[in-house]
Amino acid sequence: MFSLSDQDTLPVTYHTPTGVFLFGEDGVQVSADTTVYEKQTDDSLPSLTSQDIEHLQEGGYPDTSDSPEAPDTESGSASVPSEDAKDTKKEVQP
Repeated sequence: MFSLSDQDTLPVTYHTPTGVFLFGEDGVQVSADTTVYEKQTDDSLPSLTSQDIEHLQEGGYPDTSDSPEAPDTESGSASVPSEDAKDTKKEVQP
């Protein structure tokens, strides 16, 4: 049932075997014309499988690693301190 703007209702039935909508108590078919639309394709795009898509990286950041890295504030990239830097103590003068 479709509710019309004047508050009346219009019964609508879909006839599955023919794919036709029938309107009103009498089942009036508005049009018997069938329109077939061509599936549009773009041959310039690469052919991808679902497995190809699963392996594509999302976003702009690489996957995380198991070892945490400290951010390098000057370059904006992450860096890991060298072994020498960990063992060296420096005196700071005011």
